[in-house]
Amino acid sequence: MRKLSLIFLILAIIFSGCLKEPEVKSIENHWGKITSEETEIISDITINNPNSVSIPLSDVEIDLYMNGVHMGRGKAVGDTTISSGEDTLTISTVIENERLKDWWVTHIHNGEKTQMKIKYNLVFSILGFDLRLPFETSDYFETEIISQLSSVDFKGGAKAVEIKKMDFRWDVSNEITSIIVSMDLKNNIPAEIPLKFVKYRMKMNGIEMSEGEVSGNTSIPPLGQKNLKLDIAIENSKIPGWWVTHIKNNEKTTVLIDMQIGMKINGKEDVFETSQEFEFHTAIAGA
Repeated sequence: MRKLSLIFLILAIIFSGCLKEPEVKSIENHWGKITSEETEIISDITINNPNSVSIPLSDVEIDLYMNGVHMGRGKAVGDTTISSGEDTLTISTVIENERLKDWWVTHIHNGEKTQMKIKYNLVFSILGFDLRLPFETSDYFETEIISQLSSVDFKGGAKAVEIKKMDFRWDVSNEITSIIVSMDLKNNIPAEIPLKFVKYRMKMNGIEMSEGEVSGNTSIPPLGQKNLKLDIAIENSKIPGWWVTHIKNNEKTTVLIDMQIGMKINGKEDVFETSQEFEFHTAIAGA
């Protein structure tokens, strides 16, 4: 800070006390090029140069973080000379999609919330001096997948059995993210109902995130209830593929969960089927 003050003092003397520090007035973000490997954010930075002369930029340093995970770096695009008055500097910041797996783990641990932070350092070159203008932007976005799941009503077609309650929670590691499902099944008939299997499938924007089958090996007592637990396991390596569809779809994701519960009712094979679909949106570029 003292060095910065000294530079301004010297330049102010040179310009007869007229030199003033540039000021960032606003930043507008939008998505740029999106591939399976990289996601680009374009930032249009409006800078007010209160001086009567243009100021050239010699370097631009940008780093993007999501929940503290370094996601990528940025660079200036096009003309980097800041004209007198208000001028616009365009920045391209590239997220390396491979790093999204590490971000996702923090996102789930943090209750599906992410702090997106971009650190800027604009380096102006004036009469042989480097003048640094550091600043940063920070905001939050969230996904609310579990809360959406908890609010939908899973119902099936087997009249003898109904779902009375369903609870969902996350369990996450560096490699696997699980949605732990706890469901209470009610038997509406005065006979025991053996459970044979549970099949499940989860898709996000059409991408199959999880599919599996577990053996039932239990039964619902006559006119009673039985709690079942299910682990919908998502490989974190699938997160970058989902991310690309989410961004290309205007930051919107449609989640589909199907479940089939095989059982015997009065000695006959039957299948309880239930399916739910919901959407969630984000405003990452706006952040």
